[in-house]
Amino acid sequence: MKRQATATTENVTWRVVEPEDLSESFEEGRNAFRAVNPYSAQKPFIRIEALWTAEPYDSPDSRLLLELDEAAPLELNRTFAFDEPIDTGGRRGIGVWICGDGRGETINIRLRSDLWIGAAMADHFVKVDFTGWRYFSFYESQNGEMEHGDWPRTELEYRVYDDVKNFYASYTNAVNYDRIHYLDILTSGKDQYDLRMKPIVVLPHREQVLVNPTVTINGQSVTFMTELKSGTYLECSAEGECAVFDVKGGVIDTPAIAGEIPVVQPGDNELMISSRGASPYVKRATVTLRLIGEGVV
Repeated sequence: MKRQATATTENVTWRVVEPEDLSESFEEGRNAFRAVNPYSAQKPFIRIEALWTAEPYDSPDSRLLLELDEAAPLELNRTFAFDEPIDTGGRRGIGVWICGDGRGETINIRLRSDLWIGAAMADHFVKVDFTGWRYFSFYESQNGEMEHGDWPRTELEYRVYDDVKNFYASYTNAVNYDRIHYLDILTSGKDQYDLRMKPIVVLPHREQVLVNPTVTINGQSVTFMTELKSGTYLECSAEGECAVFDVKGGVIDTPAIAGEIPVVQPGDNELMISSRGASPYVKRATVTLRLIGEGVV
């Protein structure tokens, strides 16, 4: 039996056992995670996808999307309707600073465009498991991924005919970045939270290269001797057979590995992703670990 679920960071996504949505980068120790393996000890199948990234928040090519007062408490579950649709000028990256309260709620920054039927929306999730100011960079929308554990898809609970707009929006039409009509700041919880947010900006997206990406599990590391560019992905079997694929699924590299494929132990495991070299942009990746077996009680 195969089982795959998600533990996510905005800049690193681990698909392992328990759903948890975070938004992080390779820096400041934000590339390390914990995951639970319900199966016996085994070497996993590993998949690493290099994501697109965005220019820095203070880039001269940034454009204001939503003005916010960073000194004022953030008003959650609010829709900001623009007087005129926002044209991002081809900018697809999003940059935002959030001052967290460490209470573990999930924030969703949702962009929406009106269509003739339904709507188009792009979700961007942040897990507030931190305190103080932290920067987040987005490119891909996240509502096309598997369901988030603390963000149930209530819009799929079709009720009456006039609910058709939200119902069909769940099928994720692409947001028209030339005509953004609304921005929602939503939260998964119903408590009172103490959050701050600086103005949200849109940024030019940029290609990144992950040089010799390394996956570490419980202190044991394996390094893949390749360069992963945005839009490409690496797959490696438990036996160490590796290939890098382009966006169309064509093989473009068969890299060697340094080290052994780490063993995922039953129960809690410490996971980390890293790569060589500095980057002027936030490094971003999606990492999938696939485990096989019967559940261990």
